[in-house]
Amino acid sequence: MFLNPRLAVAAIGSLAGVFLLDAALFRTNFYPSILEPDSTTGLFENILRREKLAQRRYRDNLVATIGDSRVAFLPRLANEPNFPTGYAFRSAGFAGSDARSQFYMLRELDPTASRYRAICIGVSDIDDSELNIYDHADDLGSLHYVIKRLRLSDVWSFARSFHSGPSQWEAFRGGLLKGLVYQADVLAFLEHPKKRLDYIRLVHQGYESWTYDYVPEPQSLAGLRVDWKADKVVIPDTFDAGQRAAVEYMLSHRPMASHRLSEYRRLWFGRTVERYRGSRTRIIFFRVPRAPVPFPESAYLKLGTT
Repeated sequence: MFLNPRLAVAAIGSLAGVFLLDAALFRTNFYPSILEPDSTTGLFENILRREKLAQRRYRDNLVATIGDSRVAFLPRLANEPNFPTGYAFRSAGFAGSDARSQFYMLRELDPTASRYRAICIGVSDIDDSELNIYDHADDLGSLHYVIKRLRLSDVWSFARSFHSGPSQWEAFRGGLLKGLVYQADVLAFLEHPKKRLDYIRLVHQGYESWTYDYVPEPQSLAGLRVDWKADKVVIPDTFDAGQRAAVEYMLSHRPMASHRLSEYRRLWFGRTVERYRGSRTRIIFFRVPRAPVPFPESAYLKLGTT
């Protein structure tokens, strides 16, 4: 049985129409300009916008840090006039990010790979260990972070960077038809459009000062004691329920080397390093705090099947 040519043309035309409509709404700035600022995509875009504006204000000797929330770098302190370094420090990190979404952030911030004197990348462990057996390559959170910045030329390689078939398919179709990723945001906007627009204006006016001038609440680990040999921990009464749960979780999970994490980092950190090869920019990796107290060597599990 042969396919009816008219039906084939109609089907192709319908698919093309869907793609063009999706592109008009979501590949332009038409809808992305009114994204929820507190969403995953909105966070990525707010930081990207803030740092692009900062590039115009600061002199050429810019240094940027990037990583997830554990980096906790405060440029305000690094730029104190009492500690002159000759460099201007900024932070392009964002909570929940990983090497894949950080690659796209840096690509958008620095299209010519020449804007920064150094880029400092925070990692939880230099030896590629983690507290859980988790395949970072299949984390679809990165799709939502970078969706606005995914080009058509990115879609295939981006989707292929995921491991499982379902994740690859979701990343592929989302990268091709961005409206699928924006769907929840669109529905939320339609419920309260004026509230969203007012909030966007407020964020655009204050985001730089809110983040740059942020002063964290004073907290202390004083009184926390761990006896690794007896496998006992003393948690101070001053810790709230969230802090207590975080300490107990971290101390009950032993770091384990991960082949998957090594492979994932080689791919995405490798792409970042390759972009800056031969440029004036130095890439610096540094370890960030990953637990309330350092793990002794005996706490590390031997490499197993991951």
